[in-house]
Amino acid sequence: MNHLVENEKRAVSTIKSNPKFFYSYAKRLANSKSSVAPLKNKEGILTINAAEKAELLQAQYVNVLSNPADADMELCKSQVTETKNAELSNFAFTQEDIKKAIKEMDPHSAAPDGDIPCSEFY
Repeated sequence: MNHLVENEKRAVSTIKSNPKFFYSYAKRLANSKSSVAPLKNKEGILTINAAEKAELLQAQYVNVLSNPADADMELCKSQVTETKNAELSNFAFTQEDIKKAIKEMDPHSAAPDGDIPCSEFY
């Protein structure tokens, strides 16, 4: 135990002159290992099984990413043109429209920059 205390004092005393030594010492003593927290499956049940968590993460990955080669470019171009020609005054959304749209969102998808709340609150 004395050896540990001596090493700790040495690391602290050299933090200004040799910060690399201090951080490598602290890293060696760190006990926390990063891992994936329990995940909910489609039934809403938490799982800690590594294989099942891997499958859930893979399914999420496939769900949120698309293959650009599969895109219908003509449809995309027409939608971009329609969007460019649209004016904000052409759209009318009620509170119910927004609630309905939020409920239709996948609760397991990543939130956009605006942090849309989970549909379970509506």
